[in-house]
Amino acid sequence: MGCSSSKLEEAASVQICKDRKNFIKQAIKHRNQLASSHIAYVQSLRRVSIALCTYVDENRYQYFLNSYMYHPYRDDKIFIEPTTTSRNVVVNYSRSQPKLPKIGTIEPKPSTIEFSDDLYTANAYQNPFISLNEDEYMDVKEPEKKSNHDDSNKRARELVEGENRTVFQERANRVMIGNGNVGEDTPGFTVHLSRIPASMLEVMKEVQAQFMVICDAASEVAMLLEVNINNNHSTRDRRPQLIEASNTTPRDGSNSNSDVPDEPFELFKSHKASLERLYEWEKKLYDEVKSGERIRLSYEKKFTQLKNEDLTGAEPSSVERTRASIRDLRTRLNLSFTSVESISKRIEDLRDEELHPQITELIQSLAKLWRTMADSHRIQKHTTSQAKLLLQLLTSTASPPPPVAAAASLASELRHWRLAFSAWTASQHAYATTLSNWAHSCVSDPAQGGPVLILCTKWAKMMEMVDERKAGEGIGRLEERMKAVVARGKRRQREEWEEEDWRRVICDGVGEVVAVVEEVTAAAAELYENLVREWREEERGGEEGRGGDGE
Repeated sequence: MGCSSSKLEEAASVQICKDRKNFIKQAIKHRNQLASSHIAYVQSLRRVSIALCTYVDENRYQYFLNSYMYHPYRDDKIFIEPTTTSRNVVVNYSRSQPKLPKIGTIEPKPSTIEFSDDLYTANAYQNPFISLNEDEYMDVKEPEKKSNHDDSNKRARELVEGENRTVFQERANRVMIGNGNVGEDTPGFTVHLSRIPASMLEVMKEVQAQFMVICDAASEVAMLLEVNINNNHSTRDRRPQLIEASNTTPRDGSNSNSDVPDEPFELFKSHKASLERLYEWEKKLYDEVKSGERIRLSYEKKFTQLKNEDLTGAEPSSVERTRASIRDLRTRLNLSFTSVESISKRIEDLRDEELHPQITELIQSLAKLWRTMADSHRIQKHTTSQAKLLLQLLTSTASPPPPVAAAASLASELRHWRLAFSAWTASQHAYATTLSNWAHSCVSDPAQGGPVLILCTKWAKMMEMVDERKAGEGIGRLEERMKAVVARGKRRQREEWEEEDWRRVICDGVGEVVAVVEEVTAAAAELYENLVREWREEERGGEEGRGGDGE
């Protein structure tokens, strides 16, 4: 019996079905890992942004100008409206009377950082930190100490005002077109005036705001993965479903095709449920093929017995019994073949009608998320570069460092961010690879694998080109610098530190990190967008081909 069982497992058809079943089982596992790592990555972004703000959020660490408060760093809009009554370009703030432009006050609005290349939209990157209250963030100084900073604050205020005037003049000069000639059909356009951030806290608030943009964008992928990024609960039960009235037969694990229930009709086809149904059908196929292989071996054995009985001249009754057994086995074998074909067709339908649209939608959502990540990290890089101007304007007075606990907490959160990013990208690669392996195992000719095989194969190869290690190394460098700050702080707790000991470390470190991560995410976003573009072109070509065949 053991020999027969071993021979049965070694059969090529049984081994193929066993591999298919295992691949789908792995796909379910990797899908769950992708969902978990997605939650972990979003949470790591939230926690590291809080740790950054906590690191600089102490009154004694804020060296923004006490007597000169700014609104949060933003780009104020100036609308340049071409007019037909004058040959000069008019800077019109109010736009109430085009012929008589009047100079008004630029009202700060709760807008986000915008660039002239139209990479970002105001609604997509709304800054939740609309304003900084002067009373809330003003340095709390002793009256007798305040006078010591009056001269330096006045000098720094003049430098900031001069810097803003220079920015305004440079931006205004760029929009002058020749002698101011503008055609009547030229639409109005916008010029953005960048303000220098007024404090390290404000810088980190802007960095945090962009982390929150990524977290908000991640909700679409989380919805497709059926998880809630806010409380780590599955959202599958909250999906709207419309189930047909007829009762479904529970799965009993038998080999009969009729024992597998029909799937209920749903408004939302759960990706997780589709994979689970595929796994059930693959198990059913494996059991059916294994049973059919057992029947085939019995059939061959009986057929050999019949030949021997004919050669030896056995009793007619014995020969007839053998022939009857062969007929019965042949009937059972034909039924098994029919069942295998039926199950295989059901798996193909699930693959093409459910799994393929779900994978396509997931890839499209991931492409948008990677692009949002790249854009947000680019904004963070711009913010930290502006913060370097702030450091040049600060007074030379020595500043005490943040608490060692704050630096240690930041180092810990940076480590979690690094590990979460690596796990998130690795889970995408693993999931795509497993689906590709399953799709390949379903067909002998890759050309017959359908769009899922092509899409998942390209997805898996594409993920091999995402250099998440480079991003991890960039985050790790800041993590090590913060660990060094912790160690140095423990040795010099009561000594005065130079300003570079924490402000420049955090500013330069965050700037380097977001620059590296922006480079990696931008490359990944481009790879995803190319994959989506190729899929759309192939889909369009397939539709045109089917239309031509119909004619």
